[in-house]
Amino acid sequence: MLTVNEAADGFSENMKALQGNYFLKGYYKRKAKKAANDKVAQDTTSTNDINRDLDEDELRAIIADAQRALDLKNSKE
Repeated sequence: MLTVNEAADGFSENMKALQGNYFLKGYYKRKAKKAANDKVAQDTTSTNDINRDLDEDELRAIIADAQRALDLKNSKE
């Protein structure tokens, strides 16, 4: 497992170095710009979903699902 973590760290370091490369800099700038535009579009659509009112039964169901997921996660550890 230690080897996998070292390899992942090395790969991450190499990718960060490539972002500063003269030939690839434009690619990473376009990619960041597209990601920012996608995030703005996603935030706009998620705002409409948040404005919907939930009744108490829906809230209890959400809380129960979250609690079950948390219990399952804790039992695996």
